[in-house]
Amino acid sequence: MTIPSRHRAGQAVDLTVEGMPGEVLATLARRFNAGDVKVSATFVHIDTGAVRGGRG
Repeated sequence: MTIPSRHRAGQAVDLTVEGMPGEVLATLARRFNAGDVKVSATFVHIDTGAVRGGRG
């Protein structure tokens, strides 16, 4: 059985921008109502799901 994945469906991305702290990138994503945004130590996860917020 395959677990559904927003990444595989083109509905999510894990993103970094060189020189930009994750919290800044997450704030920008939230301003554009990007969906659920989570900040991890090495990337920001953005998906089209319900906004839950938090840190991953």
